[in-house]
This record gives sequence, structure tokens and C-alpha cells, in this order.
Amino acid sequence: MLLDKLNLMGNNKIKWEEINNTSIKMELENLIQRQNTIKDKIIKLSSKLEDIEKEYLYGNKILSKRYKGEE
Repeated sequence: MLLDKLNLMGNNKIKWEEINNTSIKMELENLIQRQNTIKDKIIKLSSKLEDIEKEYLYGNKILSKRYKGEE
């Protein structure tokens, strides 16, 4: 990554106008890879979150039944 071309004071945007075409292509490929990595992590976390929610709901259902004297 071209750290010297990043605006680290603001929102970390690349100064596209100040880099050559080859560097732009490299940065675009880097951004795509970073985006795909983040997407994959989100998918994995979403799956884990769904599993946790299912366990929570099932445990809550059992506890509610016990409090009502149904089990």
C-alpha cells in the first residue's frame, strides 16, 4: 500500500490524483482483496451470531417452560 499517498489526518482516503496508473491498479486490487476479506469475515460472524441466537432462544424456551411448571 502506498502509505505516503494516504491522507492519514482525514478519513484515510487515497490521493488518487497523485499516483500513477500502475499504482492505481495495484491499489484497486488491494481494495478488492480487503473488501472480500471483510465480506468473508462478516459472513462467518453472521453465521456464528445466528447459531448463538438459536441457542439463546432454545435455552430461553426451556427456562420459560420450567418457570411455568411445564417441565
